[in-house]
Amino acid sequence: MVSEPAWHVDPTGRHEHRWWDGWRWTADVADRGVVSRDETGPALPGLPPPPAPGAGPAGARAGVPDLVAVATRPTSGKAVAALTCGICGLVIVPFVPSIVAIALALAARADLRREPRLEGDGMATAGLVTGIVGTVLWGALILVAVIAAAAGA
Repeated sequence: MVSEPAWHVDPTGRHEHRWWDGWRWTADVADRGVVSRDETGPALPGLPPPPAPGAGPAGARAGVPDLVAVATRPTSGKAVAALTCGICGLVIVPFVPSIVAIALALAARADLRREPRLEGDGMATAGLVTGIVGTVLWGALILVAVIAAAAGA
């Protein structure tokens, strides 16, 4: 009988828990509630499947935490702020938020390189791009307005 997908005690013994996808063991592991990937080590296909539900002692899954809530890594606040400022600089308030978005995005990318447990690289990149686009767009519009005003005077 094939067990349903769930976290089980790691049969390799290298981690506290390993994810069974219903057909095979995966490289997804968890230690003290922190989910990561175990790409190294012996091949997993030879490992036995987890016990069928109801097999073994009552409450065999007791002690296996519900890792759904802790399966995500923290997101860089600077990356979120960079994207927010970049969008505001394009749509709502001209120029200044775009410059702030560029600064925050560069700081977020430095933090993400230094701290690999953080997520948000896509948001930092999007904040950088929207910041650059907003700066160039609003800068060009301001330049055109100044030239038009000077030509009309």
